[in-house]
Amino acid sequence: DPTMLELSKYIAGLVRVHTIPEIDKSLQYGMGIFEGLRVYGLVWAPDPALPYSQASRDPRQVSYIQFPSQTLSYKSGDSDALALALAEALESVAVPAAIVPLPEDVLVAFPLEMTERQARASFSNVDLLVFDSGTVWVPLRVSLIRDGFLRAWQAGAELWKAHPGAPFVKVEEAWKDFSAIPVTVADFNPVKPSEEAVTKGFGTVLQRFAQAESEPKLQRILAGITGEPTGSQHNSLGIVYAQYGFYEKAKEQFQKAVDANYTQATINLANVAFLEKDYATAADGFEKARQSNPTNKNVLLGLARARYELGDYAATNELYLKVKALDPVLAERFSYLSAQIDPATPPVAASPASGG
Repeated sequence: DPTMLELSKYIAGLVRVHTIPEIDKSLQYGMGIFEGLRVYGLVWAPDPALPYSQASRDPRQVSYIQFPSQTLSYKSGDSDALALALAEALESVAVPAAIVPLPEDVLVAFPLEMTERQARASFSNVDLLVFDSGTVWVPLRVSLIRDGFLRAWQAGAELWKAHPGAPFVKVEEAWKDFSAIPVTVADFNPVKPSEEAVTKGFGTVLQRFAQAESEPKLQRILAGITGEPTGSQHNSLGIVYAQYGFYEKAKEQFQKAVDANYTQATINLANVAFLEKDYATAADGFEKARQSNPTNKNVLLGLARARYELGDYAATNELYLKVKALDPVLAERFSYLSAQIDPATPPVAASPASGG
C-alpha cells in the first residue's frame, strides 16, 4: 500500500540511525514503527455500530474493518483496524507480523531475530515473550497505542497468556490462502510526524527498555564485589553498559579496568569507539591491543573494520586475509571487507557496521 509505505519507510529510516547494535534489530524496528504510529496520532476508538469486543463473541455478526490507509486517514480505528494497520506497517519494513484475534482485543506480534535460547539468557523478564517452535515473539495490545510500546507489550503478553491456544495468524501464511487483490482507495498522503517527534518517541522507549534490562545484570555484578573492584569486575560492568548503549558509562568502567592492568578492556574501549563511529580512536585502540595480541582474530577484525570506515582499503584487505586464515567462518560474516577490486578504489557498497 503506497500510503503506508510513505509513512513506514520514513519512520524506519529515522529509527535506523539511532539503533543500538547489540540490541535485537527486529525489536528496535518494532519499537520504532509502533512509536512512529503513536506520534503520528493513531488512537483506539471502538466502532460505534458494532465494537470488536461485541462482534468477536457473536459469529452471526458481520463487522466492518477499515483498510490500513483508511485508518491512517481517520487516525483512529477499533481493535481490528489498528492491528491490521500495525501489521501492515511492520511487514512493509521487512518485519514479519502475526494477528492474534482474542475475545477482548486483537493483538499483533512480531518475531525477534534471536533464538529462544538467546532470549531466555538475555531478557530479564521472559514472561513478556511468546515462544513458538523456537521463534520468539513480541505481543502487542495495539488498542493501548496511546500508552506507548512498553505498556502495550506488557498488556499484550498478559492477555495472550490468558488465552492459551488462541488463534495465531501469521500474515505471510495468510497471504498463501488469501491472495492480495488491488484495492482502490481515495488518494491520501499522510502528513508525516516530525523527525524530532519520532526520534524522541523511539529514543525514550529504547532507553527505558535498556535501563530495565541492564539494571538486574549490573546489580548481580555489584553484589559480587567486596572491597575495591578488580579490573575484571570493572570490565564486566563496562560490557553490560556497552550492550545497552550507555557508552559513556561503559568507557569509564573499561578505563578503570585498563588502569587495573586488565588488558582485555583495551579491546573493549576500541569497540565502544567504533560503536560511537569514532573510527580513528577505534583504530588506535585496536592497534594498541594488536601489539600484545598480534594473532587475536577479534582484534584484527576490529582493526580491519575501523580501517575500512577510514577509507584505508589496502590495510583493510591485508587485515581481512589474516582474519580469514584464522577463522574462515567469522571472516565470511564480514565479507564486505574483502577488496575484490583495486585496493585503492572504494568498494561499491558496504554492509552496515554492527557491534563487535
